[in-house]
Amino acid sequence: MLVGFALPTYQSTPSLLSLNYDVLQEIISYLHAKDALNLALCCKALHELASPRISAIAHIWRPSHFRKVCAHMLGPRLPVKHLRELDIHYTAFADEGEEDESEEDEDEDEDEEGEGEGVDSENEEPDPLDVFWDFSQAHLVRDLLLQATALRRLALDRVHPLLEKEPRIGEALCAMTRLVSLDLCTVSEPTIPLISNLNRNLRRLQVAYHGFDDIMEDQPNSMPLCLSLLAPFQQLQTLILQHFDPLPEVVANPPQFPALRTLRLQYVTSAALPFVDLCPNISKFDLYMDADKPHSHRFRMPEDGRKWGSLTHLGLAALRDVHPIQNRLKIIDRVQIAGRPLQQPERPITSYDHAKIATFFDLLCVTSPVSLALSVAVGWTPVTFWEEVPTLAPRLRILSVRIELMSLSEQNESWLDTVPDALRALPLLYLHIDLPKTKSVRKLFPPALNPETSAEEIRQQYAAAARIE
Repeated sequence: MLVGFALPTYQSTPSLLSLNYDVLQEIISYLHAKDALNLALCCKALHELASPRISAIAHIWRPSHFRKVCAHMLGPRLPVKHLRELDIHYTAFADEGEEDESEEDEDEDEDEEGEGEGVDSENEEPDPLDVFWDFSQAHLVRDLLLQATALRRLALDRVHPLLEKEPRIGEALCAMTRLVSLDLCTVSEPTIPLISNLNRNLRRLQVAYHGFDDIMEDQPNSMPLCLSLLAPFQQLQTLILQHFDPLPEVVANPPQFPALRTLRLQYVTSAALPFVDLCPNISKFDLYMDADKPHSHRFRMPEDGRKWGSLTHLGLAALRDVHPIQNRLKIIDRVQIAGRPLQQPERPITSYDHAKIATFFDLLCVTSPVSLALSVAVGWTPVTFWEEVPTLAPRLRILSVRIELMSLSEQNESWLDTVPDALRALPLLYLHIDLPKTKSVRKLFPPALNPETSAEEIRQQYAAAARIE
């Protein structure tokens, strides 16, 4: 006799395809490359939606990789039509011989170091000074850009030599009507006028007059020309200028950029600072002065100029960068100081050490930030300047400190203990301390033990000695 049994019942779960088409399309728009490929292989319906995203983003680093990408993108189905983001790095124009030699060196290193310890050749950047450039593939850049009509973001290096080799690249750049973000590196005075013919709806623009290989380092920079070319972009929200070293000159009736919210001046001289006055609504300003140029800090903003009252974020590469702009600063919510760490003056105090701490105090007094990020070096002298911070920055609520240990000694081994006491007057809501990976000096000099100390007390002392590793 057969015994019957009931089949298990399963609750129906919502399918991905049951979502609204617009919602599904929005979700898939965040996928690219391998993730989009995996989704496209699920079923025919998802394949039609996800397959365009497989080729949506391309980052090109090597000449051989460049040819493979172009062969795929310009294939029969023209995947380049779906390209949304393209980044062509300067290493894509390295000489083939240099590339082969670097790959052979990497293979030898892998053999010596063992399996799994090699270097990723796709991401390693060769030294620009040791590479010979080859722009014979400029026609591939032209073909790629002429077909990439849906491109939204483009980063293109070595613009000047590429335009000399293939002038139609400029025509392709000007034909991109959907472009909203553009990075151009190694431009020149003769080739930079093409910027004025670009899409007027650009939201983000980065222009580097030269790279770190000194190809175009000696070219002249002109503030009037730069302003005249940027004037048509009244919807620009983010502007980044790199290696801009103009002559100090007065520009009559300069254009204003009221839509600009973020301005970054990198590796510039102080003669580029008047550009900030043309951005009345700027909220974020990052300044990285060129320390290699002796005249980089020579110019100082006039005392009678407008204060930058709309500024809420200030980023500095070093404390000395604040001198040319100090008379324009007001209260700022967030201050970030990168570069060399701030160090407690040694004994005897040198004029340089005293000036550095004084500059830091003046910056806190003027800006009174809510959020402060900086690096601090701990040397032989105990860090005591924290005691002044509550008075100079009473609004401080967020503090991020990166610690660099210059030396270890019994005199400064308790530097971390002094920080809470010094900042106790501040109602901090967030405190982040990035500690170096080093052995505690307390392990080098263990605490002295009393004969009457119990085993539990000894354990607690050594646990406390290891807490700052």
